Amino acid sequence: KPMTFKVTLKVNSKLPTAKAARGTLLLNTEYPGQTDATAVTLNAADVKLSNGAITLTPKGDTSAVNEAQKLVVKYQNGEITAKFGTSLPRAGTYSFTMKPKLESGKELKEITVKVKVSNNSAIAATVSASGKLDALKRDSTAITYTVTALDSITGKITGVKVTGTDAVLFNAELVSEPAKGIAQAKLTLKKDAVVSTKASYQIALSFTVEGLPAKAVTKTLTVKVTQSTLKLAASPKTATLFQGQDVTKPAEYVLKVTSPEGVAIQKIAVSSKTPLALRKSLVNKANVAWELQADGTYLIKVTVKDPSKVVNGKSYNLTLDVTPVGCAENVNPTITVVVKVMK
Repeated sequence: KPMTFKVTLKVNSKLPTAKAARGTLLLNTEYPGQTDATAVTLNAADVKLSNGAITLTPKGDTSAVNEAQKLVVKYQNGEITAKFGTSLPRAGTYSFTMKPKLESGKELKEITVKVKVSNNSAIAATVSASGKLDALKRDSTAITYTVTALDSITGKITGVKVTGTDAVLFNAELVSEPAKGIAQAKLTLKKDAVVSTKASYQIALSFTVEGLPAKAVTKTLTVKVTQSTLKLAASPKTATLFQGQDVTKPAEYVLKVTSPEGVAIQKIAVSSKTPLALRKSLVNKANVAWELQADGTYLIKVTVKDPSKVVNGKSYNLTLDVTPVGCAENVNPTITVVVKVMK
């Protein structure tokens, strides 16, 4: 007896659906040469959309349709494109519909896209910020501004410039391969910029958008600057000053910057916090002699002018103002060593 098999075939007659990747396209009457476009995708991998041209139909009341007819909205090659016709519509949002087709010619469910028409020449950008500016780490710190959207137009951002009241303090450049958003700009401190950690700096980032006049997109920003704590170590911590010593022989300390790494010292001076008696005993009340050594430490030489100004057997705190390269003008790092007076 021959063997028989029962095979059940389930045929899915449900058609795939199409949708626009972006539901709203943007046009701006101030820049009538611009176009905007969005891809149309299917929720099925085994069929494809037709590439044939379809003109979308405006929907709405008579007034809206009359204005929408001034727009040219078409589908072709998997993409819906919107642009202005020979005359410009009023500002507003206009709805258009179409029935996409498969390569087989089968019509799919109707989809709707909107075209938002604006007439503002100043285009606003939605921007988020991350990072910080550190006065002592100018080469390694930055604020990254991510442009997530433009409010009334779509276009490729091709350049950025710092403008505004405090623009002279900063540099800006586009990130060549932005990690997110439609563009990213990196803001850094100029090497010679004199800044304060207490100030709020006012700048604007002016973005160049492909096909638009320069500075069409400007974002006003407030910027703050921080400064890492300068950590110092001195050796020895206590030096002896002999009242009868040769006045040309200096007391010596070795100063080392322990943090941040790579920070150089611009100036070392005797601080006004140092007791007056000790300051009077020094050759120069404003500065001490110092020099950078091969190992990256600083040799400080304190030369005594008049040991009689200090009291035998007493210890004095010698406080030094240590100004690193790039230091914010309102920050005054110091280090204190001890001078012990003996006969």
